[in-house]
Amino acid sequence: MRLSISLIASLLFFTVAAPSFSFDTLKSKGSGTVENEVVLGSFTVAFFHEKKDKMKTFDGGRKSMVISLSGLTSDDLQAVTDRAYTQFVEKLTAKGITVRDQSGFSAALKDKKKGFQSPTNDDGTLKTLPDGHDVKMYFGRKKSEGRALLYTPTALDGPIANRDHEGLTLMFRGFKMTKLMPMALQFEAVSKSYAKENTVAVINPLIVLDFADFDTYDGKYVRAIEAKSSLAIAGIESGVHQTSVQFYGANGKVGRIILGDSIATAGAFGKIEKGGGVPLGKLMGLSTSSKYSFTVDKAEWERGVQELVDEVSTLLVDALAAR
Repeated sequence: MRLSISLIASLLFFTVAAPSFSFDTLKSKGSGTVENEVVLGSFTVAFFHEKKDKMKTFDGGRKSMVISLSGLTSDDLQAVTDRAYTQFVEKLTAKGITVRDQSGFSAALKDKKKGFQSPTNDDGTLKTLPDGHDVKMYFGRKKSEGRALLYTPTALDGPIANRDHEGLTLMFRGFKMTKLMPMALQFEAVSKSYAKENTVAVINPLIVLDFADFDTYDGKYVRAIEAKSSLAIAGIESGVHQTSVQFYGANGKVGRIILGDSIATAGAFGKIEKGGGVPLGKLMGLSTSSKYSFTVDKAEWERGVQELVDEVSTLLVDALAAR
């Protein structure tokens, strides 16, 4: 359910609405099997922090706008990621799926005899991305681009480039490809061989969190803002899947569980103001420009995120247990 409010002001505050979930059937692809034992090769939460949209004007026209997330820190995003990971593991265990310790898989990633000669750290580990890595991601209609920050749980290494996560394929464009593709190929090769040799599924969940979207009206003398507020776990956008679990099956085959429609909840998540707040990208040292900032109410935002992550984790784990 989405919340709509009109205010004649330069600052918009939201009122509380009861949460509501809307989604269609999860899409299950590939012939990979999960059976009763898995290892988490990676676990990534992508937080949209900037998005491009169109601003409506009183004369019937439209102009471009950029809205950025504000009011959160890297510690806040890491805490959400850690809770999401713990929740996911607990739900797998409750379904009778054993989550194997990742040490054996990590050792395989260090083995130079396996896979490709990917760039490594001094200790031989696979060179991963830093938590908070900023990437372009597909968003909304016509595959327009937003920006997202990637996080992994404290228990695992940093984000890993996985070319099977379609929403993140923008990472593999241009010069970035030369740095990221070796990492992705190494991860893919080791995951396939490890799954087959150990008869265990190597699963790689990606959860994409989107903040509220808006229709904003601007005029020369009077400005009114009309907003549709929703916090969401992003599903398929413009034919490209976002939130999903890509895995290398215990039978050596690849599989995917893909969220169809986005799961959204409405609430008093914060306020929007023109040029206000400190966009999350700027706070983290990224070159983010913004015409509008959406400053979250942290307690309400965390409540909404927890609700959404619980819902999507249940859906994804139920689907994995059926493979």
